[in-house]
Amino acid sequence: MASHITIFLIWCWALGRISETLQSSNGFDYPLTGGEETEEGFGHEDAGIVSQPKYPTSLPILEFPKPLVGLVRRKRDWVIPPINFPENDRGPFPKIMVQIRSNEDKEVKILYSITGSGADLPPVGLFTVDKNSGFLYVTKPLDREKQDHYVLLAHTVAVGAGTAEDPMEIIVKVIDMNDNKPVFTQDPFTGTVPEASLPGSEVMQVTATDADETGSANSDVRYTIINQEPELPSRNMFVMNPVTGVIRVNAAGLDREKIPKYTLEIQAADMEGNGLTCFRKAIITVADINDIAPQFEKSLVFSFQNTVSVPENKVNALVVKMPVSDGDEPQSSNWATKYRIVDGDPGGMFTVSTGPSRLEGIITTAKPLDFEKDNRYTLLVTVENEVPFATPLPTSTATVQVNVEDRNEVPVFDPVEKVVSVSEHLPVDSDLVLYTAIDPDIMAHKLMYRMDRDPAKWLDINSVTGMIKTKHSLDRESPFVKDGKYRVLILAIEDEIPATGTGTILIELEDVNDNAPTIDDTPLKLCNQDPRLVRLAVTDRDGPGFAEPFSVELLEGSNMYCTAQMYEKGTVVELTFKAMREQRNFYINLRVTDAGGLNQDHVIHVTMNEDSCMTWGDFCVRSFVLYVYVNQWVFCAPACFDFLLLDLLVLTLACFLDPPALTLSLLAALYLLDSELCWALGRISETLQSSNGFDYPLTGGEETEEGFGHEDAGIVSQPKYPTSLPILKFPKPLVGLVRRKRDWVIPPINFPENDRGPFPKNMVQIRSNNDKEVKILYGITGPGADQPSVGLFFVDKNSGTLYVTQPLDRERKDQYVLLAHAVAVGAGTAEDPMEIIVKVIDLNDNKPVFTQDPFIGTVPEASLPGSEVMQVTATDADETGSANSDVSYTIINQEPELPSRNMFVMNPVTGGIRVNAAGLDREKIPKYTLEIQAADMEGNGLTCFGKSIITVADINDIAPQFEKYLNTVSVPENKVNALVVKMPVNDGDEPQSSNWATKYRIVDGDPGGMFTALDFEKNNYYTLLVTVENEVPFAAHLHCHSPGECGG
Repeated sequence: MASHITIFLIWCWALGRISETLQSSNGFDYPLTGGEETEEGFGHEDAGIVSQPKYPTSLPILEFPKPLVGLVRRKRDWVIPPINFPENDRGPFPKIMVQIRSNEDKEVKILYSITGSGADLPPVGLFTVDKNSGFLYVTKPLDREKQDHYVLLAHTVAVGAGTAEDPMEIIVKVIDMNDNKPVFTQDPFTGTVPEASLPGSEVMQVTATDADETGSANSDVRYTIINQEPELPSRNMFVMNPVTGVIRVNAAGLDREKIPKYTLEIQAADMEGNGLTCFRKAIITVADINDIAPQFEKSLVFSFQNTVSVPENKVNALVVKMPVSDGDEPQSSNWATKYRIVDGDPGGMFTVSTGPSRLEGIITTAKPLDFEKDNRYTLLVTVENEVPFATPLPTSTATVQVNVEDRNEVPVFDPVEKVVSVSEHLPVDSDLVLYTAIDPDIMAHKLMYRMDRDPAKWLDINSVTGMIKTKHSLDRESPFVKDGKYRVLILAIEDEIPATGTGTILIELEDVNDNAPTIDDTPLKLCNQDPRLVRLAVTDRDGPGFAEPFSVELLEGSNMYCTAQMYEKGTVVELTFKAMREQRNFYINLRVTDAGGLNQDHVIHVTMNEDSCMTWGDFCVRSFVLYVYVNQWVFCAPACFDFLLLDLLVLTLACFLDPPALTLSLLAALYLLDSELCWALGRISETLQSSNGFDYPLTGGEETEEGFGHEDAGIVSQPKYPTSLPILKFPKPLVGLVRRKRDWVIPPINFPENDRGPFPKNMVQIRSNNDKEVKILYGITGPGADQPSVGLFFVDKNSGTLYVTQPLDRERKDQYVLLAHAVAVGAGTAEDPMEIIVKVIDLNDNKPVFTQDPFIGTVPEASLPGSEVMQVTATDADETGSANSDVSYTIINQEPELPSRNMFVMNPVTGGIRVNAAGLDREKIPKYTLEIQAADMEGNGLTCFGKSIITVADINDIAPQFEKYLNTVSVPENKVNALVVKMPVNDGDEPQSSNWATKYRIVDGDPGGMFTALDFEKNNYYTLLVTVENEVPFAAHLHCHSPGECGG
C-alpha cells in the first residue's frame, strides 16, 4: 500500500509538470489578442495608427482654382492623380516631371524633399526634387517591366519653424511601351497528326508570352505560319488560328509514306499582329495509320508454286514460311501482321502464327497428320495487320498445298487407357483383362506384348495374345496404389520394323475390410491430484465404409481408473482419468472397432504421481509470459516501455514468494497500475503531438531591428534607410483618398493613345471647394468636348468624373486643352474655369515607311570596297525624337549572292549603301536586287520591307578582239577605194556604248601609205598589221596575250 501511495504522489507531480508545459506552449499556437481590429487592419483603437485600405480608391480629384493665368499656384482640395510617365523616355536627364509648392512659401523659406521607392528606397536616386523650387525630376529611363509604379511622399520643412505641411502622396505610373518582343514558350514546338487527317483536324497549339502590359495591344499576340517545308502536296497543308495559336490541317493529302515530317516556320507578333515579331519552328510528325494492307510475295499467290511435304504423325512440324511486305511504319502495329487459315482445314490440323520478324507467317501442324486418312491438304491463308485497317482495304491471300508423307506408325491400343475394376482379394493366376493393339499402317505387322511398368510386380502378360493375369496378391492399401487405383503400362512392339506403342491399364481395386483400427499406445504420465483429459487418435488403412466412425469400450476393469468415449465424429478416443491420493502405476485395456465390425484390443501403461503436476515455478513463468504479451500489445504505447522493465524485475522476485496468493495479488496490482499509466501517458502524448509545430508564435511588445517600433508608439518609421525627416504620426483611419490642401501646379493628364478601354473610361475627378455647402453641377468645354472632335471627352455632371469615350490617336492630335466648369444649383457659377491639359502619350503604333519602292542606284563595275552606291530613307509617323520613330536599316537578302553574299553593306543609321567586297563585274552580273528592312525602336521594333535595285555600270575593261588572226585577200591594181577586207571584232562591254564601239589603225606593212592606188608592177604583195581600240581609253591597262588578241 505504501508503495502504491508513493507511486500515486509521484504521478500527481508528473501530471502537474505536464499541465504547466501545456499551458506554456499555448501562447505559441494561438494568437495573442489585444486592442480592437478595424475594418482595414489590426491595432488599438486609440493608438493613432493609420490602416492601409485593401483596395485602391477611386479617381484622382481636381479642385477648381481661383482665376489665374498659366500654370501657377492654386489652392485646391485635390486628390493627386497618378503622374503618367512613359517608360524608355530618351531624356535628356534629369527630366522635370512636376512641381510641388507649399501654401506657406510666401511667408517662410520652404525646403522640399521626397521619400519612398525610387527616392531613398531602392532603386535609390531614381527620383530627385530640387529642395528650393520643388521641381520633381526623374534621373534615368523607367522600365515598366521592372516596376510599373512608384509611390513617393513629398515633404516640406519651413526653415527655422519645422514641418510646414503634412506629407503628400505622389504616385508615378509608368506607361507601357511596346519594348518587348513576344517569346515562344518552346523551341521548337513538336506535334503529331495522323496521316489522311481531314481538313479541320487539330494538330497542336503554340503559345508565346509578351512581357509588356497584360491586356494592352503591346502584349496582344497574333500567330502566323510563314513557311512550310516541304510544300507538298500543297504549300498550305496547315492553317493557324491567329488568336489561339492552334494549328489545324488545311488540306487533304497527308501521307506518311511520302512525307513523314513537316517543318513550319511560325511567327508571333504583338500589336494584334502588327508589332514586334519573333520566329520559331513547329515540327509536325505525320503519324502512321493502317492504310496499306500487307501483301504476300508473288511466289505465294499460285498454289503450284507452294507445294510442300510434311511427315505424318508429327505435331508442331514446320509446313511453310510465308513472307509478306507492308509499307506502314516499321515495327508498329500497323506494320506487324497476323494470319488466318480461312479454307482447306476443317479439322484444325494446322495452325499459323507470326514469325519473329513480324512480317512472316509460319504454318505448323497442330495435330498429327494421318496419311491413311488424308494425304493432301490445300490451305488458303489470309494476312492482316495487328490492328484493323483505317479504311476498307482488300486483303492478300496465299494458297499452300500440303502433301502428307507416309511413315511407319506405332501400334495403337484401343482404348489408350483401359479401366478395370476387381476385388483386392482376386486369387493369384486369375485372368485380369485382355488388352491388345492394332497397327494403323496399310501393311500391318505382327505384334508382341510386354509389361513396361508394374511397380508392385503383381501382374504378367502373354506376349502373343495380350492376356494379363495376376501373379501375386493384390493389396488396395499398398503404397503403389493411389486413391484405390493401380496404374500399369503395356507395350506393343512390331516384330519387323521397330515401332512401339504404349497403352495404360487403370485397375480400380475394390476395398475389403482387412485392416483393424489402431491407436497410439504410448505410456502416459499424469498428475495424480489433477489428472488431465487424454485424447488418442484412431487410424484405419481401409477405405470408407470400413473405417470411421469407430467405437470404443474398456476391458477387464479399466473403468475403475477412467471413462472412455469417442470424440470428433468418432475418430478420437477421449479418456477421462479419476484423481487419486496415492501414486500408482496401472494398465488400461480398451477395444476399438471400425464401421465394418473389425476390432483390435490395445493396452496403455499409465503412471500417476506428483512429479507430473505443474510446479509453482511453471505457473510464474507462464504468468510472466502472459503478462508481457498483454502489456506490450494490448495496453502499452511506446511511452510505457520503462514501466514494463520495472515490472519484469518485480515479477522475477514475485516468483519466489509464498503463498501463491501473494504473487497473484501482486500481478493484479501491477496490471491495473500499468493500464492506468499507459492510458494517461497515451493521452498526454497525443496532446503534445497535436499542439506541436502547427503555428508560429506571435510576439508582442518591441519588434527587432527588422520591424516597426513599439506597438503603442503610433509612429511609422523606416529603420533600414534613415532620413532627416521628422517622425510623422499616421492620421486616423479614413476611407478612400483623403483630400489634402496643396498648392499644386496642375500637371498634364498623360493618357496613352490606342487604349483598349472599355469605354467610356474615367480619367480624373473634378471637385469644387463648395461641394459640401451646395449642389454642384460640372461641365467641360474645348476641343474634344463641345468643339471638334465633339464628344471625345465628357464629364458626369453630378460626380465630376471626367471620361474619354474612344481611343486617342497622337498622330492626329497630341494634346487637348479643356476648361472645366462648376455651377452651384440656384446660385450661378461656383468656381472660375479650370484648365485641364490632356497629353496623348505616343505608343509605337506606326511602322516605318520607305520613301520609294523600289530604290534605284548605280555603281561602276570593279568599284573598290567603301565606294558609295546610294542612300535609302524611311519615315515613321510616331513621335519625333523618340525610340518609336528611331529607324534602323538592314540588308536582309542579296540576289544573286555572287561573287559574295555580302557585296554591299548598309549604314544602319543613315541608310547609306556602300560596296563591301571586290568583284563587281557587269559582264557577269549586271544587276543586284537587295531586300532591305527598316525597323523602328532602334532596329528592334516595327518593320517594313522594300527593295533596292543596283545596276552595275559598264567601264571599258574589255579590249575588242578580231575574229580572225590572218586574212588573205586579192585586190585589183590601179583602183582607189577598192574594198580590201572587212575585219569583224567583238567586245564584251555594254553594246552601243563608247566602251564597246571600235576604231582601227594600220601600224605596220604600209610605209608608203599605199592603200590608195596600188601598182602591181611595183609591189604585188603587202602584209598589213592592223590594231583595234575602243572609242574611249581602257579603264585599266590591257595586255595582248597573243598577236590575234589586239591586232590582225
